[in-house]
Amino acid sequence: ESKMALSKIPNSMQAALTSAEMPAGSVVQLKQGPLNYVTVTTTSMTDLGSLSITPTASDSKILITFEQHIYVTESSSNVWRGSNVRLLRDTTEIYGDGASEYGNAWFQNDDNNRYMQYSTRHYLDYPNTTSSVAYKIQGNTLGGVTSVLYNYHGYGSGGRITLTEILV
Repeated sequence: ESKMALSKIPNSMQAALTSAEMPAGSVVQLKQGPLNYVTVTTTSMTDLGSLSITPTASDSKILITFEQHIYVTESSSNVWRGSNVRLLRDTTEIYGDGASEYGNAWFQNDDNNRYMQYSTRHYLDYPNTTSSVAYKIQGNTLGGVTSVLYNYHGYGSGGRITLTEILV
């Protein structure tokens, strides 16, 4: 039985791959940042936080994952309560709930009821650029009938946004 000799290539002789040499589906960049604690009392969409990324290739995909802690306080009886969240690329809405939709909503018939949850959403974007792109998360309160506390650290660990660049 013959045996092949194994050789070890020293690190000084190994070159890192450039993103152009990496196979499709490779993650080439990952960024993460916090979302802000904001109390929202209006149906107008309010900024919860943003994060920017500069894609290394114009045909890269950006996977956006955003998680927020949502606490909807009490309000009058027999009313729909809830919150809506949406994602913007720069100033353009690309995903999420409209201001009057029922994204995270429920009907309560008691004014002492409250609601709390973590909400995680994912969106795969094709920004088609190698210039910096800002992704912004916004939220509101459904119908303006109650306060929504987004990412309050007293009730949870807050919120975050993660941007992952994936080669095509």
